[in-house]
Amino acid sequence: MAIYFIIFTLFSFFAIIGKSRTNPSNQFESFDNSLDFVWFAVLIFLTMLIGFRLEVGGDWGSYLNYVLFMGSVNTLSEHFIITQDPAYTVLNWVSAKAGFSIYGVNLVCGLIFSYGLIKLCRSLPRPFLALAIAFPYLVIVVSMGYSRQGAALGLSLLAFQALTREKLFYFTVFIFLAALFHKTAIILLGAAILAVTKNRMRVIFIFSLIGIFLYFLFLKDAIERLFLYYYFESQYQSEGALIRLSMILLPSLLLLIFPGRFKIHPKEMNLWKSFAIVSLLSFLGFFIFDASTAIDRMALYLLPIQLVVFSHLPEFFGNRGEARQWIVLAILFIYLIILFVWLSYANYSIYWQPYRSILFEF
Repeated sequence: MAIYFIIFTLFSFFAIIGKSRTNPSNQFESFDNSLDFVWFAVLIFLTMLIGFRLEVGGDWGSYLNYVLFMGSVNTLSEHFIITQDPAYTVLNWVSAKAGFSIYGVNLVCGLIFSYGLIKLCRSLPRPFLALAIAFPYLVIVVSMGYSRQGAALGLSLLAFQALTREKLFYFTVFIFLAALFHKTAIILLGAAILAVTKNRMRVIFIFSLIGIFLYFLFLKDAIERLFLYYYFESQYQSEGALIRLSMILLPSLLLLIFPGRFKIHPKEMNLWKSFAIVSLLSFLGFFIFDASTAIDRMALYLLPIQLVVFSHLPEFFGNRGEARQWIVLAILFIYLIILFVWLSYANYSIYWQPYRSILFEF
């Protein structure tokens, strides 16, 4: 457990000493500013933390069995089914045949997730505050617990940034790649319709065609099987779903009620407002529909709204320096409590403890 608190403390230290950037980094620039070495080091560190973990994560056993099974497959065509997350299938087959086993899979998924997360953090006014906010749940639980969806989320974060720059082609490419890792990423196509301000009718038409194509390619059989049977007939409940939905409720309400207090570019504001609306609908849907697991898994893509809102929150009350610092400390304290409560009391947190790495197993 200690390693998680040490890492969170390190990120929090940089968040406290860091200054707000009035002109956040361009989302698509490469590592070429004063934070070049620091953020490259963060990328490598997170990738290794996620990729080289040993028996860490609630689904470790099932992921290990899958890569071992793919290693027994002679040719990829024997088990290649387009509706079963094809990018993840190919990655497992290649990693198994190359002798990297589950560690090769986790490294690639960890790299994709970490790169997308860092690109988002660097686009925000307080990058290390955003990184510290992301660590307790997005990094530990999502990237170490749901490898496929972690990779999909990393690609989705790149898609979000492309959308704020109205680069719809790149947005579509990133979402398509994300869907190849985890089919639920397709739902993010709807964010474009809500977020874009120009040529909305054309976007609706084009994305509707893309959505229909991807639905029949990826989701049709899965929805009929998973949603109708597991989520409704079996009334399967996702433990902790309400807590995770509650985590995105406060930032969503702040953004919708006080949009003028956030110094967010209008293009970005349109995107995150759409996410705030979907977050509220997801929260209400948890109490209305008997499908908490479905809502919970889809809500994973909404979690980054915490990073965006709380990274801007220190400037919420203006330019009073002392007030800003207290807000940073308050945010960090809240997420420290979240980390402590999850590690200490969550039903499945035992699968994350202790943290072990293949690098230190001799």
